[in-house]
Amino acid sequence: MTEIITFIIGTIVGLVGGILPTILSNRREEKCLKREKLEELYKAITNWYNNASSVVIYLIPVFEKGYDWNTYYDQFTSHIENKGEHIRSEIIISLYFPSMQEPYNMLKKSVQELNSFIERKVKHEYTLGHDINQYREPCAKKFDTCNSNYDKLTSLLKNEASKLR
Repeated sequence: MTEIITFIIGTIVGLVGGILPTILSNRREEKCLKREKLEELYKAITNWYNNASSVVIYLIPVFEKGYDWNTYYDQFTSHIENKGEHIRSEIIISLYFPSMQEPYNMLKKSVQELNSFIERKVKHEYTLGHDINQYREPCAKKFDTCNSNYDKLTSLLKNEASKLR
């Protein structure tokens, strides 16, 4: 009877001794991978948002009649780098951070609304030769919404990063 108990205890200790390090190692690797993906996501979102938000910065001289729409468009499009950052962000979110999907969608929607406003209102009025300064304040408010959504998302990313330390 003692031999059976010794055998069972030895088997359990052997299993725990063999499996536990593997489980702990897998958790460390998973945490490390998640941290890397979080850093990649933060960088991709920041790059994408910097490109997306520069649409307003380059629009200011058009409001001030410093240059025309074509010059604005040339300046804006020549500034854009890493055009696929938003796609990479979406992939990382869907694979590793599904809880970030809603805040990311809010940011994306606010950027799309800003771009649509500029394209449909500001550009349209500009091409008709009308004064576009009436759209400066609404444009700034939409930009503030984008910034607020960006801040919320990056705050969540930083919070997630603190959990992975």
